[in-house]
Amino acid sequence: MKRIRIFHLIIYVGVLLLADMPVSANNMKGHPTGADYSKMSSFVRRAAMEYNDKHQIAQAKGHGRELCAFVKMEGNADSVLHAHNCRSLVRFGNTHIVSVPLSELRALSLCLDVTRIEAGRNRSIQMDSTAGNVNALSVYAGKALPQAYTGRGVVMGIMDVGFDLTHPNFYDASGTDYRIVRLWDQLSADTVGSTLYVGADYRGRNELLGYAHSRDGLIQTHGTHTLGIAAGSGYDSRYRGMAWESDICLVNNAVTSDIPLIDADDIYKYTYATDSLRLKYIFEYAAEMGGVDLLIFTGGVGENSSELRTYVCSDMEFMGIEIDETVNAATHALRLFSHLSPPDGLPNSGIACSSPSPRLMVLKPSEPRSVRADVIPGSKRSTTGVPRRPGVGAPSIPFGR
Repeated sequence: MKRIRIFHLIIYVGVLLLADMPVSANNMKGHPTGADYSKMSSFVRRAAMEYNDKHQIAQAKGHGRELCAFVKMEGNADSVLHAHNCRSLVRFGNTHIVSVPLSELRALSLCLDVTRIEAGRNRSIQMDSTAGNVNALSVYAGKALPQAYTGRGVVMGIMDVGFDLTHPNFYDASGTDYRIVRLWDQLSADTVGSTLYVGADYRGRNELLGYAHSRDGLIQTHGTHTLGIAAGSGYDSRYRGMAWESDICLVNNAVTSDIPLIDADDIYKYTYATDSLRLKYIFEYAAEMGGVDLLIFTGGVGENSSELRTYVCSDMEFMGIEIDETVNAATHALRLFSHLSPPDGLPNSGIACSSPSPRLMVLKPSEPRSVRADVIPGSKRSTTGVPRRPGVGAPSIPFGR
């Protein structure tokens, strides 16, 4: 449930860091582009570039088009805003929320007292470009790999809240083959005959479509969104998930807003410990399907907590996972955990396994780098060839069949 919030927090911190970066002191005269794009967020930069000649600027003046943005300034902010016909709507220290005429945006960026102009839209559809942004296109094409990887032959394990099991995104791209194979709904009231600690599980197309949605699926949608990003087929559109041909195994757990759905006699059954049973459910299914090929730890806890990695991998010898605790304790992000040779640029150390497969990896989330690449012209994205961020705060678990 915390993944999107963590993602937003990382981006926000990254933007603040960028806002504090020193910028070149361009004079109003002689700047090669007529604007200092390094001071602008990507959204502001696009707006400025739409009005990059005198004719468009004249049209903008005539129509009075404006942009609402955060503007960070030093010195006499009032005189700067007045000189560029801007209105300060509110001020927080040296940061203003400003209505900026589009015709003045480029000139405003050239003012030495202006250090940052930031704006963007809260939500936009990006699954048509995400694969390129995270360097996954070469993986889809099988470039320098034994084969192309699109999710085919893989089961994606997802733990979240609020799943719509009937969504067309969870069929194949033609809408024919249903891809969800199993769900444990910890909130289900259909507990008669269930061997699970809470709730019940549903298996196969008919059971899953008959159930239609997790018990909280009419009030929660986060799981549907997360699953769409990880494994949505796009349903014959270009907005598809990262592993759009994978099969899907789900666990729906409980969060605070689900309390009204829980019987008072069972309220103390739903704890962090209960949440941890989700891993056991998915790993047991992994064992049925032949074991785990790759287990990735990432995000703040997965990346930095050797204790979490030990706990998750305990009692998993049946799948060939055996941790060398000395190496685990000394391992940090961007270490490859396996007996296989790591990709170029990654240290050749990690957690020893009992066999060459499964492989274990710890990866550092790269949102700050992505933010920098989006905001600062000329910044380079990761070129390690390693998939960037399979998950946040919890292991991402693709396993073979």
